[in-house]
Amino acid sequence: MIVLFLPIICLFFHADAALAEVKVETVADNLKIPWELVFAPDGRIFFTERDGNLWVIENESMELVATFPASHTSEGGLLGLALDPEFEKNNFLYLYQTYFDFELHHNKVVRYTVSNNQLTDEQTLIDKIPGAVWHDGGRIKFGPDEKIYITTGDSTNANLSQKIDSLAGKILRINADGT
Repeated sequence: MIVLFLPIICLFFHADAALAEVKVETVADNLKIPWELVFAPDGRIFFTERDGNLWVIENESMELVATFPASHTSEGGLLGLALDPEFEKNNFLYLYQTYFDFELHHNKVVRYTVSNNQLTDEQTLIDKIPGAVWHDGGRIKFGPDEKIYITTGDSTNANLSQKIDSLAGKILRINADGT
């Protein structure tokens, strides 16, 4: 018992020393449920708020890039955000959004081109991912294989996770062009 306890104490003391070297600086405040943030190679910070806002912080100034009619009830809304690995060349930004379609919740992944901190060239890559008031998932990440990995929630129906023909409750892998 003592042998296990000593390494834990050492970890706490080491962690305290590392924390003492961290400088905390507020770059944005009064946000409404910030969800995802990414750092662009040029130093800009893009982030989403679940209520549908996409923001950018550049040169210590915060600018609204776009507002989406995302369904932000409970756990849905404007969620995941990723920049293309070739962002410096193609300026592609990817978003995971919850929306209503005839009173049903759905989720989708959309790719945009960022130009002067504005979005152009909207292309829906994957759509009609089952959604609900809760359990929408919503993270987007590029893997080392340059594929997009998308986490989807089970849309409050755990059985959908086991169904191969459903996009709910999965980790999806697609190419950057949606194929």
